[in-house]
Amino acid sequence: MCWRSSATPRRHEKRVRAIAAELVAAAAAKGTVDVVRDIAAPLPAIVIAELLGFDRAQWPRCMEWSERTMGSAGFRNDDPRQPPGSPEAIGEFVAAFAELIEARRRDPRDDLVSVWVHGAIAGGLRRGDQVLIMYGAANSDDRAFSEPGRFDVTRRPGHHVAFGFGTHFCLGANLARLELRILFEELLRALPGIDLEPGFEPEFMPGYFTRTLRELRVEFTPAR
Repeated sequence: MCWRSSATPRRHEKRVRAIAAELVAAAAAKGTVDVVRDIAAPLPAIVIAELLGFDRAQWPRCMEWSERTMGSAGFRNDDPRQPPGSPEAIGEFVAAFAELIEARRRDPRDDLVSVWVHGAIAGGLRRGDQVLIMYGAANSDDRAFSEPGRFDVTRRPGHHVAFGFGTHFCLGANLARLELRILFEELLRALPGIDLEPGFEPEFMPGYFTRTLRELRVEFTPAR
């Protein structure tokens, strides 16, 4: 295990870079790349799975559980657009996580689950309340952003709330930013001249909780 549970995200940079470089190299070796399936989806799933303490053999399942669960978040059960398999994915993850918790109670290691089960963490809600966080709605508020539907990485002011706000700010925000920076550094270093595959038209999946491409096929010039 290469993580230190008490380390800051900055100290995780070496391990995140190694994972990103491995994914980019494997994708490049295939000759064709689906950025979603080959790189964008596995990276955060592998990072959090390893950080939690899951064995490498379980990383693909962790990515599958995450995608099946997040893909259906916010849909009503009778909505025909809801991707199938979310309840089953949650049950499978809970069972695997319970096994991991019991294993770390017996044999603590240098991972987050070991920290959690041997420490004290508490949280709660107002009784009877149900909360659904709609990140996309907040970031598309035309009272706060000019032309909110236009992709503009230079937007100023850029006070988006993709990672939450105030006391509800995402604990993983810095780690996510680290992953994004390193991934693009490794991607552009290994695959310069990257561009969409001719004739490919990106398509977004329906969803309330996340905005996700079904696939993103690209072509590239391998680095010499």
